[in-house]
Amino acid sequence: MTTIILSILGILLAAAAALMVVFYGGTAFEDSSTEATANSLQNAGANVLAASDMYQFENGRLPSTLDDLTNNGRYLAAEPDIVGFQANHNFEIHSSTHRNYAVFPVPPEVCLKVNQNVGVNDNDDEVADIPNGRSPNKVGCWGSPGWYTFQVRLGT
Repeated sequence: MTTIILSILGILLAAAAALMVVFYGGTAFEDSSTEATANSLQNAGANVLAASDMYQFENGRLPSTLDDLTNNGRYLAAEPDIVGFQANHNFEIHSSTHRNYAVFPVPPEVCLKVNQNVGVNDNDDEVADIPNGRSPNKVGCWGSPGWYTFQVRLGT
């Protein structure tokens, strides 16, 4: 009789553990996936910024396009590969001393995580708290629902 009761308890505990893994493991996976994508985006931005600085040092001007950095692999071997989503990369030219490397569209939860990482948003902020306009920070994410943009400011 004791064996039957212990067997039933073991089965119930195993079922409860399986439910906990499904219920709690799902959000942990989603959170870590968002963090990984945000980190991939920030790393791509840091690589473009470093390559742009080197290009400017050697050529006396900022690069005009991403191709300036990827030609012959001198500054970047290829366009940055953002893990987790398909995106467009471009340079926005504002002046001879100011360019933005922009990636868009960025998923809202990734945009929020980037901003939390760089201090634009607090950790308890939500997607609705993402700024609508460009951040004055060197790195940040901005936009409106359906179209968020990650940017790195190049130059001064």
